[in-house]
Amino acid sequence: MVRQEIGHNWDVHFREFNIGRTGIRSIIIFADGLSDKDIIDKHIMTSLMVDFSAEYKQVLPYIKGSISKEFIKNEVLSISEVEEVGSIKELASKVLTGSTALLIDGSVDALILGTTKLKTRTVEEPVSEALVRGPQIGFTESLVDNTSFFRSMVKLKVYR
Repeated sequence: MVRQEIGHNWDVHFREFNIGRTGIRSIIIFADGLSDKDIIDKHIMTSLMVDFSAEYKQVLPYIKGSISKEFIKNEVLSISEVEEVGSIKELASKVLTGSTALLIDGSVDALILGTTKLKTRTVEEPVSEALVRGPQIGFTESLVDNTSFFRSMVKLKVYR
């Protein structure tokens, strides 16, 4: 359902994995170029896949194939912005503006993690098109950077 809502965006990644050695399936969803991959790798994936050891299982959260979202939010993830969303539309909107969604098998709500990292630059008029009317923005970076720049511009226009 999430894939259908987001559509066929080449820059939106779905990464499935097991939490620690529990066998509980999870997936993170993020937009390349809008989300900070270093934060995703170091503070989300490592925390959930590697650092989720036997010590965590003894604390409280692991009961017959389920994990407490509160435990993951408060004890496992080392990230400052964490919120819960219950609708797929809200999840898609957050992902397409740079946040990362974490869905855990057996959980109704998704966790939205603050991983937004927008590349910024000044908007300059292209030298070769000085006589063209309308907005003149030169897209000179890589496709991922240009896509994230365009999405952030659209987001600013939509929410104003």
